[in-house]
Amino acid sequence: MWAIVSEGDKTTDLSEQTLVTDATNGTYALKVSAGALAAGETLECRAKTILRSGASTLLERLVSLTSAAYDGSTDAKAPNINVFSVPIIADQSVTFTIKQLSGSARVIPWKVLKAS
Repeated sequence: MWAIVSEGDKTTDLSEQTLVTDATNGTYALKVSAGALAAGETLECRAKTILRSGASTLLERLVSLTSAAYDGSTDAKAPNINVFSVPIIADQSVTFTIKQLSGSARVIPWKVLKAS
């Protein structure tokens, strides 16, 4: 089963923005909606972890969502999809961030889940 760690709506500003940091041992997943992206816009979703106590936070996983990938040619209403990250295993800390690379500010619905 998965439990919600945190959720909300983040208005992008073309900088990397932290959604949540959790310092408990667990397996996590980030879920975001790509529905707000306009043609040609890209949103990067990042998961960062700490390998061991006292170490620096490092990028674990990067997923880029580009609106052009969801042009509707293969899926009806494809821009209105939710996208999951792969499970991220963290025994020290995990931080999830998003960054819109270009375009206008968008409101991005998101949720971080933890396996229970």
